[in-house]
Amino acid sequence: MSASRIAPLEIALNWESPHARHRDRGYFEQVDLARDSFLPGLGARLQELPAGGNVQGELLFDDWQHKYQPDLIKTLPREQFRRRSKHPLPPVLPRTGRFYPRRFVSEAIEMDRDANWPVRCLQAGEQELLIDLNHPLAGRHLQLKASLLAEPRPGSDQNEPPRDILEACTANGPGMQASLPDVDTDFFSEDAFRRIDEAGDDEFYASPRLVQHLDATCRRHIRDIYARFLQPGMRVLDLMSSWVSHLPARTEDQMVHGLGMNAGEMQANPYLRDYTVQDLNRDPRLPFEEAMFDAVICTASIEYLTSPLTVIGEVARVLKPGARLVITFSDRWFPTKAIQLWTELHDFERMQLISDYLRLSGQFKELETESLRGYPRPAEDPYIGQLAYSDPVFAVWGQKKS
Repeated sequence: MSASRIAPLEIALNWESPHARHRDRGYFEQVDLARDSFLPGLGARLQELPAGGNVQGELLFDDWQHKYQPDLIKTLPREQFRRRSKHPLPPVLPRTGRFYPRRFVSEAIEMDRDANWPVRCLQAGEQELLIDLNHPLAGRHLQLKASLLAEPRPGSDQNEPPRDILEACTANGPGMQASLPDVDTDFFSEDAFRRIDEAGDDEFYASPRLVQHLDATCRRHIRDIYARFLQPGMRVLDLMSSWVSHLPARTEDQMVHGLGMNAGEMQANPYLRDYTVQDLNRDPRLPFEEAMFDAVICTASIEYLTSPLTVIGEVARVLKPGARLVITFSDRWFPTKAIQLWTELHDFERMQLISDYLRLSGQFKELETESLRGYPRPAEDPYIGQLAYSDPVFAVWGQKKS
């Protein structure tokens, strides 16, 4: 057996669905390059690399995990869908294209070792449901990139069982951000955009909140994503802005306009050249000329919009052709102000929802999503004793059509 060599890795999986391209990135602190399971030969290649090096490969998900099986597409009576939810939300109803915990149909299927996989409702009829029990990535072609983040060091604990790193990369979400190829997901029910607190948003946001809601690692990842699309001299709209904009280093010719709910917060934002106070849930029309901005960003706020398709249409109007809208979020929000739909969805399904916002507007192309999970929480973070990992990052972007 090869000598144990331990190193931190980032694994990135790139893949495509009919409507978008996707990248899912995960961090693994202590990977045994000799014993943990990768693509054949990948661990040996990583051991030969210096810190900062990477190896790449292509694979079909079915070749190393569970193959797509047509017999896992099943029809069951609608009443066998378990309609339970936590108070005060109403019972969960099956909807076409949506994902649900496998336990929701446990009485109708044989639960097995894949019990943690979600089940997808392919068609919700009045009497019957068509469901898919395959893994959300089944049948997908994946491009893998493994990056060595530090020099490997000798391992010490040979008693630890080896891990399947690729299985860990594809667990709990990847694949769920993909829309069905021919049927729109039923996101837009009558209650989807209701909220627990329907009082005016101006009351909720009346006092400035000059606190960080996301940890430093999460904020750095968001800045890195925005940095890919922003250049000096661009005119940028920070939609639903606050006292921080999570932008790359400020430059003198940077022209960032903030639109948010609290003037005090935006006055404290050093990135903003100017700002507008506006409640988009009261008036979703943007007070700007057509094709005015080179980019629009929206950070950890999209979940509060009650008329998102109208707002996205307005964003498209004020963007220049070829410019991008970039939306980022994490798993933290004000629960009483988030739309009901947001609270029902898995994190990865939320990326599908936002992609559908852009796609259904008819104004965006080149849709992409990205996720970052499992990175260490900063040592100085106040939640370091409670949460081992940094807040995850989820991003969706698209390019304004000409």
